[in-house]
Amino acid sequence: MFEILTKAFVYALEAYAGLGFVVAVPFVWFGVQRLDSEAQGSGVGFRLQIRRGYGNGLKSYRRLVYAHIAPSKLQTKLHNYFSPEEIAAIQMKVQEHPDLLAHWREHVLANLQEIRSSRR
Repeated sequence: MFEILTKAFVYALEAYAGLGFVVAVPFVWFGVQRLDSEAQGSGVGFRLQIRRGYGNGLKSYRRLVYAHIAPSKLQTKLHNYFSPEEIAAIQMKVQEHPDLLAHWREHVLANLQEIRSSRR
C-alpha cells in the first residue's frame, strides 16, 4: 500500500512539474514582455543581474571565466559581454542615475568609455 501511495505521489509531482514547465516556458518567452514594461526590448539577463544587485557576483564570475578562457577566444568574449570593469562602471552610473538602464536599452553601450561618458 505504501509503495502505491509513493508512486502516486511521485507521478503527481512529475505531472505538476511538467505542467509548470509547459506554462512557464511560453510565459517567460512571450508573456513577460507584455506584462512587464521594463522587460520590453531588453535582455532579461542584463536587466535582472545589474538592476537587482547581482553585479558583484557577475563581476566575480566574469573574472573566473576570463582567467580560464583560451587567449584566442578572450577578445570575442570581451566584445560580446561586459567585463568586470564595465559592470562596476555600470553599477556606479546606475546608482547616480537609476533611469540610465532604460536609456541604455535603446542606446546599447559598446565599451567602458561609453559607460563612463554617459550622462542622462
